[in-house]
Amino acid sequence: KVWKLRPSDELMRKSRHLRGVGRISVTCRPGDVLCVNTRLWWHRTHIPGNCPLSLSVARDMYLDGTRPRAPDFTNVKGHYATR
Repeated sequence: KVWKLRPSDELMRKSRHLRGVGRISVTCRPGDVLCVNTRLWWHRTHIPGNCPLSLSVARDMYLDGTRPRAPDFTNVKGHYATR
């Protein structure tokens, strides 16, 4: 899977050293793990034609010691889409 990343305006305000950084391309190969804060990085992906399988997992991560708030999933407690 190929990720195209670009720092958001918010990230550039927080990290001035990223000013002037353009698009970054990251190619993930089997066994690679890439963690991206998708709130702070504009991103898009594409899967090359010769890639038989690609797996992405979205998960909130708290690396600064803060505690996550209660999840707000819509299908918890029996709320399911009827179609």
